[in-house]
Amino acid sequence: LQTEPWGEYAIDAPECVEAIQFTADLYNRWGVAVPAEVTNQPNGALGAEHVVAGQAATTMDGSWMLGTYRDGLEPGTWAVADNPSGPVGSGSVINGLSNAIYAGTEHPDEAWEFVKFLGSEEAQAIATGMGSVWPGVSSLNQGFADYWAGEGIDVTGFQAAAEGTTIGYPLSMNDAAFGTAALDEFNQVWLGQKDAQEAAEAVVEIANAE
Repeated sequence: LQTEPWGEYAIDAPECVEAIQFTADLYNRWGVAVPAEVTNQPNGALGAEHVVAGQAATTMDGSWMLGTYRDGLEPGTWAVADNPSGPVGSGSVINGLSNAIYAGTEHPDEAWEFVKFLGSEEAQAIATGMGSVWPGVSSLNQGFADYWAGEGIDVTGFQAAAEGTTIGYPLSMNDAAFGTAALDEFNQVWLGQKDAQEAAEAVVEIANAE
């Protein structure tokens, strides 16, 4: 997504555009994803809602949603598959939570101690032990998989992603501009209203201009 941490956005690179087009084809060419008209964010329904309601057979989702599927579907009727894989494998963004501190806090020292705790193995182990979200500490990967195995759910698809090719979340002061532009431009691609290359170029131009 970037040339380097804190560098320019580069989502208009050929391999990125190919991945964007692949996603759009899931909607518009192959018909294997819930139509974008009903899922597009920020107002669309989540993929999990359609699967649980029996309106869709598959969706792309995160480990934090496993409880929704467990509570909404009959045991043994669903599973976690591997990510789609491209020429160089599949990539995944791990631990997308933003452990941030409010700039105007009156307790910066205490806030920093809390943020450090959230990223520690001790705190991540709490989340792992509850099966709430894939851990941000790789030593706990198997513990998360074991939790869900105890629930009768095979989550090796998430494990393969976490232990395969991964990337970090973009580090940029322009993330808000990028996120807004990406939502607007790519929603049009998912709807089949805009070319993937054109949308990617627009996102990069907007994000890098900030």
